[in-house]
Amino acid sequence: MPDFHPSAELAPRDVVSRAVFSVMVSTSDTSVYLDLSQVDGDPHVLFPGISRICRFFGIDIARDPVPVRPGAHYQVGGLAVDADGRTSVPGLWAVGECSSSGLHGANRMGSNSLLEGVVLGSACGLAAASERLRPEAPAWTSRRHVDLPKPPAGVRVNLEDMIYSLKSLMWRQMGVERTRSGIEDALSKIAFWSRALAELGSTDLQALELVNMLTVARLAAIGALAREESRGVHYRSDFPETRPEWRVHTMLRPVRLEERIAEIQLYHSPVGGSVVSG
Repeated sequence: MPDFHPSAELAPRDVVSRAVFSVMVSTSDTSVYLDLSQVDGDPHVLFPGISRICRFFGIDIARDPVPVRPGAHYQVGGLAVDADGRTSVPGLWAVGECSSSGLHGANRMGSNSLLEGVVLGSACGLAAASERLRPEAPAWTSRRHVDLPKPPAGVRVNLEDMIYSLKSLMWRQMGVERTRSGIEDALSKIAFWSRALAELGSTDLQALELVNMLTVARLAAIGALAREESRGVHYRSDFPETRPEWRVHTMLRPVRLEERIAEIQLYHSPVGGSVVSG
């Protein structure tokens, strides 16, 4: 890391991630390696969870190099919430990494995430309980049942393979480095998989999970395509510099045009201002 940043391994996590990715590309390897042999104390005692996982794969973390690679935060943010975790949907609350609380910048910071879960988790639970006890609390309403198309005869789809393919796509083209061509290709594949999955008409839990994954992947890709700059974990190699006009929050809001059709509109609000979900 000293070759990439003056703070070495204490550099911002997006810098460390891109440095690891760069080394992986230059060495044609699928990982880099951590050496814990010089750590003060017994690594097995200091990192028992990692020790158990590595031991399963025949790696002794006290003496063997540990293969690692960066994980990508495809989307920093989530559902727009107020200070209590309340969304714009009555009865729906969000806290933690699925929410956009304003407690993170362009990187989702580990220490912030822990404090966010403790503080906002408590506030969210108390507020939700209090609101549910109000006499005028909104009642749950059921959605209209939609008749799904029947899958074509003789057609079987490996959902696990589709999920793996989506994860691989997001790592390659929405990971630590992004480009317009890569994001546009990802959106094209996501749209194709979404249409194919809809035509299957499956209500299998794994299929519904994949629908949710494809939805979030599409929203993340739309936001990344629109943001023509680099900021924190969002790094566009075709727009490597940070641009002051993009120092805004981005909101993606579905707007109903007619039954079962939606468009995505981008709304911007100044940093520090309130973000209200529509």
